[in-house]
Amino acid sequence: MTDFRTPLSRARGNGAAGHGAAHWVAERVSAIALIPLTFWMIYAALVISRTDYQGAVAFVAYPVNAVMIVLVLAVSGWHMHAG
Repeated sequence: MTDFRTPLSRARGNGAAGHGAAHWVAERVSAIALIPLTFWMIYAALVISRTDYQGAVAFVAYPVNAVMIVLVLAVSGWHMHAG
């Protein structure tokens, strides 16, 4: 069987897609990170749904909740981009 890859390609071991194992690992890490973030997001949605506008603003204004919302958005965006 003829190998049409260049010597540099064989040395890097990137495979057919050119991304290699790093892409696969990044997707798995983001998937694992999304598990607890999804549970937290369900909790946040339930808390916010039981309150009025001021309660929702107060919930999001709390620094831990604001950071968690940003993490959910960032990690899910990264995961979707990698997928």
